[in-house]
Amino acid sequence: MRIADISKKRSDTHLMVTTLIATVTFTAGFTMPGGFNSEGAAILIRTKAFQAFVITNTLAWVFSSSSVACHLFMGPRGKDSLVDYEIKSLYP
Repeated sequence: MRIADISKKRSDTHLMVTTLIATVTFTAGFTMPGGFNSEGAAILIRTKAFQAFVITNTLAWVFSSSSVACHLFMGPRGKDSLVDYEIKSLYP
């Protein structure tokens, strides 16, 4: 197996993992632990653990989303790249 093939497989795996992390953290942002009160505010908003959850969840989402963006838009360019395909579909 060539080094380029191994690198491509590893890159695909990293992209899948970061996409899953971004999806889970985005979902966790909407389904807050403890739920919401009748006014729509999070019940656990004053606890330190909840504040730590919100901060770390936000950081995980930002870093994983930026990693996905780097994979998609800074990846290899060529006739088979995703960016080339998207450009051709937008401007036929």
